Amino acid sequence: FAPPAAAAAAAAAAHFRPDQDLLFGRDPLDTPPQPLQSAHSLPAVSRATLEALSKMLWESLNVAVLRERVAVELCADAYVTKLLDLFRQCEDLDDRDGLGHLYDIFKSIFCLGSSQLLDIVLHKDVVLDVVGALEYDEESRRIPDKPPRLAPPQHTQAHDLRHRNFLKTKSSFKQVIPVNDPAILDKIHQNFRALYIKDVILPRVLDDSGFTALSGVVYYNNVDIVNYYVDDNAALSGLFAKLKSASSAQDQDPDRAQDNLDLLRFVVELCNVARALQANAKLRLFQKISELGVHEVCLQAFRHPSPKVQSLGTEIFAHLLQNDLPSVRN
Repeated sequence: FAPPAAAAAAAAAAHFRPDQDLLFGRDPLDTPPQPLQSAHSLPAVSRATLEALSKMLWESLNVAVLRERVAVELCADAYVTKLLDLFRQCEDLDDRDGLGHLYDIFKSIFCLGSSQLLDIVLHKDVVLDVVGALEYDEESRRIPDKPPRLAPPQHTQAHDLRHRNFLKTKSSFKQVIPVNDPAILDKIHQNFRALYIKDVILPRVLDDSGFTALSGVVYYNNVDIVNYYVDDNAALSGLFAKLKSASSAQDQDPDRAQDNLDLLRFVVELCNVARALQANAKLRLFQKISELGVHEVCLQAFRHPSPKVQSLGTEIFAHLLQNDLPSVRN
């Protein structure tokens, strides 16, 4: 037998179950998301399980514990590789529903915010297929009774391959100075792919976790890239030797003038990357280029007849003023 007050409290506790507690951001009137049934609950990869897998990943984004567990499972047993094999099969068969589910799956993968998972999907051997899966954004197909004139256009091969086509043929990488470390070269390419996905393909759908994770990949790659150039004396020394030679030449041919612009643009880009790093890494770079004669290069650029060269020299000098003022005073 329980007193009336105790009985009322017990009834209230039974009514407001922990998984419906408003303190955890859930409305008692809402149906709580179904939890994963076991520690290894992701279904085997097949065409029949795509819809269930898409729903499971989407629901896991709202629960931190499930988000972490799903990310770990996706990284195991070549799960992403199997998904990409299935993507190629669906594309060969023009399976629009399957491709739509795969788009939802890979969109959720980026929203999970797992750095380990991002390393897998941004790897040079699979990233084009991942980007291919992200081309099939058919969210509008789920809107009922859409008027015919507003129906999504029929997908053509040229339309479906727009991102892959850009990454394979439209974008180009020019090495102003050689990169002799293959790992650094891979990081440079990975940064380009990560930024393209973040800023071009998924800017509307990335949540804070996905945005932060992709930005983190770029940041830590930039740390390694800047440190590589600071530690590689031959690379930066050769660059500034070419800059001084090109800037002081009076009558440059068009090819040499273009080389000069490319070298200056490289220094500007290196300064832009370093500006976002922590103070120690940033200071190392600016001290290094100061030792190699960046101030002389800026002065030569100011006196150059080309407005483009003058503008680039001004950008470099502005970076010095903001990040290494003592060297400018000296």
